[in-house]
Formats: sequence, structure tokens, C-alpha cells
Amino acid sequence: MRKNRVFIIAAVLVLLITGCGGTKITTADLISANASDKLLESHEAVRMICNDYDWSSDTYYTRDLCYIGYDDTAYIIDGDDNWQYDKESGIFAYMWYAMSVQEAEEARMKREYYLHQADRESPEKVMQVKDNGDGTATVTTTMDKEMTETLLRQDYDDELPEDYYGSTLKHIYTIDSASEVIRSSERFLVSADKEIPFGNTEMEYDGEMPELMKTMLDEVSAYKERMQNIGTEKIVTVIYDEGTDHEESFDRIVDPECQSAVMVREGYTYSDDTIEKEVDEDGTIRITVHTEKLQQ
Repeated sequence: MRKNRVFIIAAVLVLLITGCGGTKITTADLISANASDKLLESHEAVRMICNDYDWSSDTYYTRDLCYIGYDDTAYIIDGDDNWQYDKESGIFAYMWYAMSVQEAEEARMKREYYLHQADRESPEKVMQVKDNGDGTATVTTTMDKEMTETLLRQDYDDELPEDYYGSTLKHIYTIDSASEVIRSSERFLVSADKEIPFGNTEMEYDGEMPELMKTMLDEVSAYKERMQNIGTEKIVTVIYDEGTDHEESFDRIVDPECQSAVMVREGYTYSDDTIEKEVDEDGTIRITVHTEKLQQ
């Protein structure tokens, strides 16, 4: 799963800035203008195409669902239902969050970092706002060296060239002057003697959905149709803290024609060695996932 690189793709700023024609743009105004809920008040769909240092993503969301495509994996989030597609193997799987409703919601939100929340902040400092004279403005921000290094090490596991960590992260946003909505952004790592391109993001509104999303939605429709007529042909059970006073389990009937990807609670894991499969006399498949608590 990709890490939550909010600082790179979030279309938010943090300080009071002066916009076009002397208009004051507050932090709350700018963040609110680019929150997902706010964008969907004016648009049927939002698409965000992000190219970063070593990965890319293509996100498309509406009021009802979201698609997130990475280099190797793609996801569909449809309310409480989630699906994933592995591009290399071509495997389409139903994702089940084996936990309470509240826990599942929190886990999904960690994955769904494409959502720009109204209360989200960014550690960026606004350096310049320029009126482009065409209904747009360019906003340049920077992040101090300490915060840049902290976030880069957090997101890239110390895999970047060492001299990158002495840089500051600069964003150049192009925004709509009237609505303050982000149209695009560029990112650079800046040091005393060089400026390294580090990625860019393009925003599209009410455009075509990605082709892979269309293909996955066909699979989702077929899955839902099968589930309307399904019995108890395949049941997955996930057990936590087995054999203790805190033992807890969750069950889910799944489509036997579709693979299932089980998402367990944070701090727990499982492997092929901890999964049991049984088949009842009536043909019902029972999959039991015995989780293991990670060592702190």
C-alpha cells in the first residue's frame, strides 16, 4: 500500500496570503475551496494525475465512488465496498476490512488520502502570489529543511540520494483566481546550488474516467449481480487475539468466483501459513484467517 504522501499531492496552503488585486485569501478559504466535498458541489467528477519521484497515481472520484490507480495496483472504493486490481497478474479481488465499522472507516480514510479534508493543514510557507492576467494566479510555497527531510525520510524510507535531504521542498501551484481551486502544481527540491524537479500534479474536472476504471467497474457490476443471488457458498472468518480473553472474530460471505483480499487491523498480520481452508459436506467453502499480533 502506498504511503500517505499528503504533503506532496494535497492542494492546500497554510498562511494568510495576498491574492490577485489585493484580495485576501485566508488559510481556511483556500483549504475549503479544494476540499473534496466542496469541489463536488460544483463538479460531477474530479481527476488528479500525479507524477512523483518514483511513482505515479491517477485518482478519479465522484460523490459515490473513487478510483485510485498506481503503477502496479488499482483500487475502486464504493461506499463500504472496495476492490483492487493487480496489473501484473490481472487478478481482480474484493477487499474486506475485517474489523468494526468504525475501524474500517478509519482504515479506509488512511488509504483515501486523495480526499482533501477541510481541516487538513500543510507545512508550507507562501513565498509569492502572482496574478497571471488570464483568470489564474501562481502561488509559490516552500517548506523548511527540517520538515522536508522528515517527510522525505518518512515517505521514501531513506531510499533517496543523501544530498536530497538537505533541500527544501518548493511547490508552484496554478489556481483559479476567482474560485481558488487548484488547476496544477509542480514540485522541486531546492538546495544552494541546484533545483531538482520532483513531480507534478494535474487536476481535471468533469472529464472522462480512466480506461482501467471503466474495466474495473464492469467487474464490480458483475460482482454485485452475483452477490444478489448468492447463498453461503464461501465464508471468510478472521480471528484476532485467539485463545485470549480478548479473542474477537469477524465473518463475511464473499463471492466464490472472485478472490478476496482481507485487510486486518493495524498491528496485526497473517500469512499463507495462518490460513485454514475447509469444505463442508454441502460444498460451502470456509476460510479461517488466524491473525498474529506484531511485536512492538
